[in-house]
Amino acid sequence: MKKKIININKKNDINNFYHLLWLYKIIYRRRELVIKYHTKISKDKKKEFEEIIHAFNIKDKNERLEYVYFTMVDNVNADLQKNNYCEFDENGTCIFNRAKHTKWKSCCRKCPYLGEHGCTENNFACKYFFCYYIRTHKKIPNYSRIRLFRYYLTPTQKFICTDNFWTPTKEILFYLKNNHFLSYITHAKKFNE
Repeated sequence: MKKKIININKKNDINNFYHLLWLYKIIYRRRELVIKYHTKISKDKKKEFEEIIHAFNIKDKNERLEYVYFTMVDNVNADLQKNNYCEFDENGTCIFNRAKHTKWKSCCRKCPYLGEHGCTENNFACKYFFCYYIRTHKKIPNYSRIRLFRYYLTPTQKFICTDNFWTPTKEILFYLKNNHFLSYITHAKKFNE
């Protein structure tokens, strides 16, 4: 496979690359992108940029979609573990339940995939969601700013990623690969039976 070398001479070159990514997807779709750094970049930006390049270099559509989805979930999991927005204690009780709210229960109360140490599934929608109490009392990140989410998913796939609560990973990937809104709605019954 032919290679296209991308030189990063200054920090602004990365932003220019993101603006032209849609064009690179058309022009260099049969080539492998290789990065050459000629300037210092923070570890976080470099990691994010290399994730984008790695996704670009995966030519099989289903493989790329799986890579994008699992990388997004891993990034969100790392952020949640680092910041602990819900402030889970040793018993698995979140700050919302400790505040003695009687109208609502916690987000994960009915989830069949909730284990002793948290979620046992890689579900982006569940990790992306914060209850009203957390949103009003804490500063939370906007995960739609994840570049893989912005650049590699169609609007339908973005909707599916953020709407599938309490759903196993296998089912979410099935919907994402179909990439059709009506298919998402009509096939939901297949997995619920």
